[in-house]
Amino acid sequence: ALVVTGTDEYPLSEKVLERINSMSEEEAASSPPVILAPHPTNKVMDMIHRHTPKLNYEDAHRANKAIEHYEPHIDFDLLLARAGYPILAT
Repeated sequence: ALVVTGTDEYPLSEKVLERINSMSEEEAASSPPVILAPHPTNKVMDMIHRHTPKLNYEDAHRANKAIEHYEPHIDFDLLLARAGYPILAT
């Protein structure tokens, strides 16, 4: 995800906001998610660092729900290729 930060003291650029808000569905589908965080960058980084994920591998029901939600949006062949793994013919 792309995390874009800004505060009243250091507001986000209008051009950046326009670009994010004007993305077509096609662009949005092929781009990483964008998270707008109305806090200073150092505070956002601290919040991310301190975050404790609420999903763990022992919670099979919730893990399966996450898989069902995200799997259709992941191109595993592309992911493996970019990670340097050969794609096996099926």
